[in-house]
Amino acid sequence: MRALILDDDAIAREQTANTLRAVGVQVVGSDSGQAVLAAAASAAFAVAVVETALPGELGWDIIHRLQRISPDTAVIIYTSQPSMESCIRAIRKRIFDYFKKPEDLQLLAAAVLEAMKTDRRAAAEQINPRTASARSGARPMPRSSGERPSPSPALLIGRSPSIEGVRQAIALVAPTNMTVFLRGESGTGKDVAARLIHEISGRAPNGPLVKVNCPAVPEALLESEMFGHEAGAFTGADREKPGRFEIGDGGTVFLDEIGEMPPGLQVKLLQVIEHKRFTRLGAKKSTQVDVRIIAATNAPLESMLETGRFRRDLFYRLNEFSIELPPLRQRPEDIPLLAAHFLSRYAADFGHPDLLLSKPVLERLRQDAWPGNVRELEAVIRRYALSAREDSILNGLDRPRAGESQTLAAPSSSVDAFRQSEMALITAALIDARWNRRKAAKSLGVTYSALRYRLDKYDITPPGPDGSAPPPLWFSPHASEVL
Repeated sequence: MRALILDDDAIAREQTANTLRAVGVQVVGSDSGQAVLAAAASAAFAVAVVETALPGELGWDIIHRLQRISPDTAVIIYTSQPSMESCIRAIRKRIFDYFKKPEDLQLLAAAVLEAMKTDRRAAAEQINPRTASARSGARPMPRSSGERPSPSPALLIGRSPSIEGVRQAIALVAPTNMTVFLRGESGTGKDVAARLIHEISGRAPNGPLVKVNCPAVPEALLESEMFGHEAGAFTGADREKPGRFEIGDGGTVFLDEIGEMPPGLQVKLLQVIEHKRFTRLGAKKSTQVDVRIIAATNAPLESMLETGRFRRDLFYRLNEFSIELPPLRQRPEDIPLLAAHFLSRYAADFGHPDLLLSKPVLERLRQDAWPGNVRELEAVIRRYALSAREDSILNGLDRPRAGESQTLAAPSSSVDAFRQSEMALITAALIDARWNRRKAAKSLGVTYSALRYRLDKYDITPPGPDGSAPPPLWFSPHASEVL
């Protein structure tokens, strides 16, 4: 989990570093290419984030030398001066990904974590005799769609002071074993915060994150669900079953909406927190586990303490370290970033990869109260991604004032050109190989898993059974030209 950052802009470099640190990445940053090369020569780094527009230094020369010094380091370009020429060069240099400053900072963090996962899989691929011969020095990419996909990295989207405070709190507590209490309204991102704490804690990827949605499990079954049972413990228990705490051994147990937990179970949970030990239903011996506990609630627990519905001793143990997730209405400056994030996530899935939001609609999103918080905003953007009609967003909101423009912003031509050029290269290779993906990967000089990553990323699918279906119209079937 180590990354290099080469950027002559001190503010941009620190913003990038802080974003990566918030997702558990150790960062070494510099404005000097020579310093970065020296660091790469003395220690292992999974990823290097490079600004190619460097005064007095050729960024591409630094990349070339970095790839020679540390061929296993994935390079991600994050530049203020994207161009068509650099996009094409990035493809040929097998750059892991390419981003334009400053819009894609959160997506950059996701790409860095993805590259690090890829780096760990590369080691297994290198020692596997069935796949080692297919390697050609290119970066391996995520596993094929036939395997279980890894979850995407947890990201707290936003630049507001309140969400930055949440990031700092998570970065502070995650490496410890302290119990964390997440508080906030429904839909504010407590699930995301819990997953981010788990990812940074060091318990991932070997230890699981196990979630218990307390109100979703019937009270009669909740104890069995959490702590397990022996065969014959009750009617219908024909075999033993491990509970969520046993499944989460070595990892994290996330107790969502813990305010709904019955008082009887609160006593047993207190024992688990204090001693990391519990007893299955019907068992005679107790079970020891190593789990990190994260709890969350949107309920007013202080008033529940007064009425006796929630135990004070359990509250104090859960409240060892508390993080308050702010409602969306208190950070309206983050709404455009969140909307862009969800749009990039869903638009391509529904066949509208170039879909954008007009400035008037973004302003209306900023002005709304959002009682459902981030979850409600996600649902609205997903509906828009499906229909490609902005009135689907405005449905239920006040309409823009008369005369407001709804002209869509123009996309970044150079970054889009990079994506399209890469898709064109891949499609041309697949056509030449008659859609044999292993042959296409060999001709492209990349691993098979690298090709599968790009196919999934761009949703490139083979033609029909007769093989006559043409590629998209903007592909040149025999060259990398973008039509």
